Amino acid sequence: MRDICQNAVNFLTTTRGLNLHPASGVSGLTFGYDFNRGTRAPQRGRHTCPSNWKNNHPCPEPNQHTVFREDGPWWTTALEPNTPINALANGVDANGNILEAGIRYTCDEFPPKTFVEGGDGEGRVQPAQTRCAALRCLPQHKGEQNCKRNFLIKSFNAILTHNFTGQGTAHQNLRAELVRMIRQYHPLQNTFDDEDSIAFFIFSTSDAADGFAAKVRCLHLHLVTFGADVSHFRGSDECFASFQI
Repeated sequence: MRDICQNAVNFLTTTRGLNLHPASGVSGLTFGYDFNRGTRAPQRGRHTCPSNWKNNHPCPEPNQHTVFREDGPWWTTALEPNTPINALANGVDANGNILEAGIRYTCDEFPPKTFVEGGDGEGRVQPAQTRCAALRCLPQHKGEQNCKRNFLIKSFNAILTHNFTGQGTAHQNLRAELVRMIRQYHPLQNTFDDEDSIAFFIFSTSDAADGFAAKVRCLHLHLVTFGADVSHFRGSDECFASFQI
């Protein structure tokens, strides 16, 4: 997930990324997973990646990484001429047959909308970082945002390996593991609301060549309920999510 990780790295070097929680001093690598998927997450997403995003953000990026499909690297990062959907340029085989790319660029945001810090933040004045990242546009193909890769969940001494279909499903697996850990081990489990609570976790990127596109490792959680700017929450957290570059 090279461009997705590049987007995260870019954000973490911005003024906001370097001081993400100024009121509390919570680490900039600590994020709040927002379990409210019905209203808050979509609202954050619309602010950062609106439907007209491509009209104001040209693709590919000047430093666009090699685009991967489910079957390996695509031959170019360039757009198909006159494409209305940011589709990548098609290829041609040895016999002159058109090879459809089947993938297109869409808006990737960091922090993502599933995080409290996602979109343009709680005050709606601090924009997230956006970048062109590949997504499928034909059902038989998959891009960076939904390519089938390995996903690792590590909880205490148990290791579970799953296939996942990109960044979106990685977030779903993170959510599922947070819910499981809270309900089994957290002292505030009776007050946990899987449609409204927030759980802190630590995010990182990695370039380890271990075959996993994303990992989650949970040891302990610090649970909060929504109702104030996350920058005012304090506490330690020992749940980690890592996305592979």
